[in-house]
Amino acid sequence: MIEYIEQILSSKIFSQWHWLNYHFRGLPNGKHTDFSFDFLNKIKLINHKIPGFAEETINRLASYSGKEKHEPHYEQIIQLLVEVVIFYRLSEGFLAKNVSFKWEPVTPISQKNPELLLEGEDWKTLIEIKCPSIFKHMREARENDTQLGARIGEIEFFNSLSKSGKVTKPLDNKIKDFLVSAESKFAPFKVAEQDISSILIIAWSKHLFEATSPLINGMSGLLTENSFYKDSNGKPITFPSVDSVLVTEHFELILRATREEPLPFGYNSPLDYGAFLMRDFLPPAHINNPSTPKSANPNVLAELGAVEIADIQEPRVNPLDYVMWVGKP
Repeated sequence: MIEYIEQILSSKIFSQWHWLNYHFRGLPNGKHTDFSFDFLNKIKLINHKIPGFAEETINRLASYSGKEKHEPHYEQIIQLLVEVVIFYRLSEGFLAKNVSFKWEPVTPISQKNPELLLEGEDWKTLIEIKCPSIFKHMREARENDTQLGARIGEIEFFNSLSKSGKVTKPLDNKIKDFLVSAESKFAPFKVAEQDISSILIIAWSKHLFEATSPLINGMSGLLTENSFYKDSNGKPITFPSVDSVLVTEHFELILRATREEPLPFGYNSPLDYGAFLMRDFLPPAHINNPSTPKSANPNVLAELGAVEIADIQEPRVNPLDYVMWVGKP
């Protein structure tokens, strides 16, 4: 681990302004925060499965520097750390099993690459991880008492319901872009190997309905026959290469962990995947894509603690038409 500490000490995390400098500034004196200790241990284990991962991850983390309080850098850091959380869970889950990890794999017919290819004895699974840039959205949502979960009618009508005269719009275009990107990355692999499966993981805040509603709301959900995303003939555009979508609250975890705020229920350390077998823990919500006959690999879904969204009785997760928040201006 000493080599990782030395790399951090000589990086831009120390020579330039960086969001996470606080967590690493004690390293020269042998001191850690809970976050830095967890980060170093997590990348060490992942590196066992993916040689070179630790060094490259530190390089990427350090590169988001040089601009004081630059929010896009913070959002990129959260994306990177979400990848660490999920890669660690998979590395730990498959540590003693004959499963190979290929980081950012490519095919001969395309240079677009998903995050990871897992390969067992008789199965292969592609994984793409997406994390939204939603700080602006979160600030705006705090000011409005009405929020749309999906496209369900004229925006002017909902503005009239809001005390502020302004409703928080759904983030369905972000979800649509995630699906489009994942489809473009998975499709070349599916052409080469039809039996390969795929999972799009979307890490979100504590309001998971903001991600699930645009996906499966019956009036406009992207994975439904009434999808708002249509071609020039008015036909819904589907994503046949995306077998499953998994929605997690790891954006919320990383946001709190980097700020040293209390972690969500069921998380034991700053970069913990979560105790998904614990009672009352909010598990990752699994959504099958009806546009593909193939299901995601059950071995991988089990390691990720996936639970079918229909079996999760939690308002924060279930798709909603709209929300009227009590106690907001």
